[in-house]
Amino acid sequence: MLAERGIGTVGMNFGHQDGMLFPATGDVVGYSCGLFWWPAGRLRHGRPIYTIHPATDPDGAARRIASTRQA
Repeated sequence: MLAERGIGTVGMNFGHQDGMLFPATGDVVGYSCGLFWWPAGRLRHGRPIYTIHPATDPDGAARRIASTRQA
């Protein structure tokens, strides 16, 4: 789904309960507790902000990831 949107991956490490997807460019996409998550920026004081998306909708997550990569 990511490849269809021009985002290549260089590897992944997925288990039954959690994992990580490593895009060729950009931030790592994590999976845990039925949710995908990826960095979306930082607060004014430097703390990271994450986007969270339900794993039951991987195509929707791919759309959101692609939209943040093009911005």
